[in-house]
Amino acid sequence: RGRMVAREVFLSCRVVATSNTRLHMERTAEFLHRRHQTQPLHTAEDMEFLAAAFPQNIRIWEVWRGDHLVGGLLAFVTHRVIRPQHMFVCGGAERMGGAGVLNGAILLLEEIKDCHWDFGTSMDPASGQLDPTLHQFKESHGGRIFIQSTYEWHLES
Repeated sequence: RGRMVAREVFLSCRVVATSNTRLHMERTAEFLHRRHQTQPLHTAEDMEFLAAAFPQNIRIWEVWRGDHLVGGLLAFVTHRVIRPQHMFVCGGAERMGGAGVLNGAILLLEEIKDCHWDFGTSMDPASGQLDPTLHQFKESHGGRIFIQSTYEWHLES
């Protein structure tokens, strides 16, 4: 029953493709500051440059429910993989599980239905520590987290 309700919520949303990289990055910066007191890794100028260099691969979607913006996602997309880069959820939408609604609605897009989602590392770039919120986000999409340790030994001859 929960999945049916969730699907109804996703289907009540509309996903709009946009090319307004600057506005997306401004909204992302505001979201990251509000939620995590941080800023995006890339600047709006960086993303505008990348979007111009890879116009078929850099995609931005906004999810709307009625007249309310739920949030947006900027992703690098190939015919096989979608790699989310910058996401934001609007303040009011956070209380209704906005990140789940945002991603659930985007998952239903026909153009990416056969893509594998690559969520990248689970490390906090500032501290280098494992980030439990990144784990939770990835696992909410069916991902499985594993930890891989690498060691380097210096042997004297």
